[in-house]
Amino acid sequence: MGLKLANDISYNKGISVCLNALGLAYYKTGKFDSALHYFEKRYEIVTEINDSVGIAAANDNMGIIYVHLGKHDKALELRTKANNIYTVLNMMGHLASGYTWIGNIYKEQGEYNKALENYFNALKIYEDENDEQNISYPLLNISSIYRFMKQYDLAKQYAFKAKEVFIKTKNKNGAGASLYRIAIITSEEKDYSKTISYLFDAKKLFEETQNTYFLTLVNQFLGTCYLKTGNNDIAFDYFEKSLESAQQIGDMNLISTSFQNIGTEYFAKGDYLKALEFMRKAEKVLLDINDKYSLMKICQNFIEIYSLLNQPDSVSKYFQYYQQYSDSIYNEKATTVIAEMQTKYETEKKEKELELSAIKIRQQKSQLVILSVFLIVLLVNGIIFYLLQRRNNRKNLLLVKSKLENKQFQESETKKRIRNSVSDNTAKEILKKLTHELEHKKCYLEPDLNINTLAQQIGTNREYLSQIIHKTFEKNFNEFVNSYRINEAIGILKKVVAGEYRYWNLEKIARKSGFNSSSTFYTAFNLETNMSPGAFKKALKEM
Repeated sequence: MGLKLANDISYNKGISVCLNALGLAYYKTGKFDSALHYFEKRYEIVTEINDSVGIAAANDNMGIIYVHLGKHDKALELRTKANNIYTVLNMMGHLASGYTWIGNIYKEQGEYNKALENYFNALKIYEDENDEQNISYPLLNISSIYRFMKQYDLAKQYAFKAKEVFIKTKNKNGAGASLYRIAIITSEEKDYSKTISYLFDAKKLFEETQNTYFLTLVNQFLGTCYLKTGNNDIAFDYFEKSLESAQQIGDMNLISTSFQNIGTEYFAKGDYLKALEFMRKAEKVLLDINDKYSLMKICQNFIEIYSLLNQPDSVSKYFQYYQQYSDSIYNEKATTVIAEMQTKYETEKKEKELELSAIKIRQQKSQLVILSVFLIVLLVNGIIFYLLQRRNNRKNLLLVKSKLENKQFQESETKKRIRNSVSDNTAKEILKKLTHELEHKKCYLEPDLNINTLAQQIGTNREYLSQIIHKTFEKNFNEFVNSYRINEAIGILKKVVAGEYRYWNLEKIARKSGFNSSSTFYTAFNLETNMSPGAFKKALKEM
């Protein structure tokens, strides 16, 4: 209503405010595509009225959305633009917040040194401004980075500093959050007695502030700790408490997690029917909020339970559900990409039409001459491009032959490098499990596979797994997994050329190889083979 009124009276500042509010509302409800739409609309308005602060804020908000969409490079570009504006305007508080977000992006990318640099920049600004209300936040972020780097003493040191500042500023929620972070660190050190002690300290603070959300998290964490120390009955009590508080605040994700925790507890006790009961409750919640990714994951629990209950029909049903959710997630992402391409096409088309119209008005007499020259240049460029492409295809054909002939040799060298680069038994065991998951279970065929999920499957954490992959294969996680997907795609392309899958198009090949979008497939394929999938297919035909 506000947006309509602002548009009716052509009040650009009001339009900007309403677009921003709508974007934030959709962001808070998890509808990131809609949020991005309104933030982009706001960017157009603030650019039109030359509102520097609005431009910076719009870049900030769009950057946040791109972080959630996993497009970290784009997010980094936008946040950097915003910080450049804040620097010119001397808006130090906003600049510090920008450094924090840039640090968060680098953290997600695993570039911990760059993340630390930005967090320390934010900390310095808050200290220079004597802003005690905000100093604690970069301290907590710095603590997190040191935890990821396994430098636990430094991680605890900065978390305790954050807690002291929070206590000084009478921020009990912040102090509780600091203790919660310290508990995470001690749990990674396997010191569960200290972890439980810190959690109880945090619990006391959250009870004083009646922070039900964090109380739910603490109870879940306590349940997990007691489960790991063999106190199953106590663990069960805390899982039930977490369910009660999650229901109290109506957080559907926490409710679903609590149901699953209780179901997991019953499963561990061998009471599969009770486990099934709570998994169904969790499934119902996820269906209500339409969380397809979590629904896909919970299907694995149902498959395992029904297998033990010897109910093959139910096992088959949840296998089908798993595939349906997986396909639906892929299709939604594909639809978004297509919509973005369509919007870009329409915009470019409109701009071209306006440009051509201006040319007709200004240069009617010379239009035919210009058009003729343009066509000649286009034709010449087309011929040159064809000749260059033909030459490149010949080179790429030789490259394809070389890659296919040396594949076994490369695999042998990779295994040799694995043996030579791994220095301890733990890492060797993780590599063994990693190889099993990829080569035997082919987990890379899951489009939504991420380092957190894979680390959990092989019994380690994302930081250690990332370090092992980088050290052994000299690749980041995405490059490493995509190399398996590209090998899968090459195998499929061979079958396409042989006539076995002759009706499969490149989009289907991308999906069957584990890619969640055609654009990602094309980019990864080019990086791996130095040619497009189409050119590669053509080269295979010529071999």
